[in-house]
Amino acid sequence: MVNQVPAFNWWMSPAETPRAIEQLLSLTAAHAVLMFRGELDGEGDVILEVKSTGFTLVFSPSLAENTIHPSTMEGAGSITAELGHLPILFFAYLRQQITKAMPELIDNLTFCDENGESIKLDSWRELKCELERLDLDPTLVRADAEAIGFVDAIIRLDQLCTDVPSMFF
Repeated sequence: MVNQVPAFNWWMSPAETPRAIEQLLSLTAAHAVLMFRGELDGEGDVILEVKSTGFTLVFSPSLAENTIHPSTMEGAGSITAELGHLPILFFAYLRQQITKAMPELIDNLTFCDENGESIKLDSWRELKCELERLDLDPTLVRADAEAIGFVDAIIRLDQLCTDVPSMFF
């Protein structure tokens, strides 16, 4: 039996409205790049590039991994822990944006593990489970998920500081 490396796999099936998917994909990537300026990049045919790990998602007519065909919006790829959490967070965020903007196309973007078992990333709880499965630390990812808008920020009362005296005890 071959020992498989845990992986997060994504597949985007051809869309009936590829232009709408392309626009949403580009907007989502642009938002991610703005939120993580030092870590992410994206320009031209490169949708998303994680500088520190080498992960790249591109528009290309080839059948290479982590590519999306520019005319059909079909693509697929695999992400391992070595590529970091940002690509997985990007796809979770993209799915969330598709759900909000074009719910009829949500089934066009699916996820599975290295064995083909379906993965859902519709909530922080589900994303956290996937990160743990890949041996990535969810506590380090939470701040990035808050920054990009995938989850609401946690108000940490113990970290609030003020010079105004409290009216309580």
